[in-house]
Amino acid sequence: MPLRGTADLSAAFGHEVANGFLSFPKARSTEALNTFLASRPARSAPLVSFSSTKIKFWPRAAEMTEQEFQCDDDLAVCNRECERLFGDRRAEMEEPCKLAVAKQFSGGSCFPSTSMVQERRRGRVSVRDVQVGDELAMASGAYSRVVALLHADAAVMALYLVIQLAESQLVLSPEHLLRVRPRSSKLWTWRQAQDVRMGDELEDSHGKPTQVQFIRRICLQGAFAPLTESGELLVDGVRCSCYSPPSELGVHHDACHIAMLPLRALDSARLVVERLSRSE
Repeated sequence: MPLRGTADLSAAFGHEVANGFLSFPKARSTEALNTFLASRPARSAPLVSFSSTKIKFWPRAAEMTEQEFQCDDDLAVCNRECERLFGDRRAEMEEPCKLAVAKQFSGGSCFPSTSMVQERRRGRVSVRDVQVGDELAMASGAYSRVVALLHADAAVMALYLVIQLAESQLVLSPEHLLRVRPRSSKLWTWRQAQDVRMGDELEDSHGKPTQVQFIRRICLQGAFAPLTESGELLVDGVRCSCYSPPSELGVHHDACHIAMLPLRALDSARLVVERLSRSE
């Protein structure tokens, strides 16, 4: 349909009107477009922005200094950055890089020096003495290999929860996940220690429920968090997750375990290399 007032439009813009539409010469229309765009106020911020995080780690090479880089505040993105930057030196660089990423996103400090675990060859040992390659007991009665140490700091002082049970007690960081059956439910679920209440039940080493008597806070020395291949372990006879994600993220145990796949894959690759080296 023809534009109304075409004569007025022609006079206003200084161009001919054909069939009710303004006609702009190509060169002048490009110039007009550029002038229009230049006159628009620039945006003060990009359309999409991501917060970043700083990753620091020490390579497994004595001659190298501490490494540092920034990446988007996302575990998968930071892992890919480790692969991009250090993939040509997997053992010395990529693996410690991914371990630093795992520590950055794993949350709280986990277990104090006083916590005990069951190692397949050495028996009952302190969590501070656990090493990569150890095999720790699980509630199923099987053992799971330790593939990394997410936290290993004997000097730090940290806040912990003491969960008193009928015949024992469990001490762990408030955000750490453990197997819980709330008193208002018949279903077992992974729940953060700070969400456990009196009357709830935890799962013991035999898969049986043991009731929570009371809970108190305490500051203790040491922060240790072994990462097993299965993603769980028994600590002081109670079934616990290896993970303590920040509470504001609301991340489930299974999601944490999937996120740690790069570390488990690196450990599997290291085992293959070791076996091949022994066979030669």
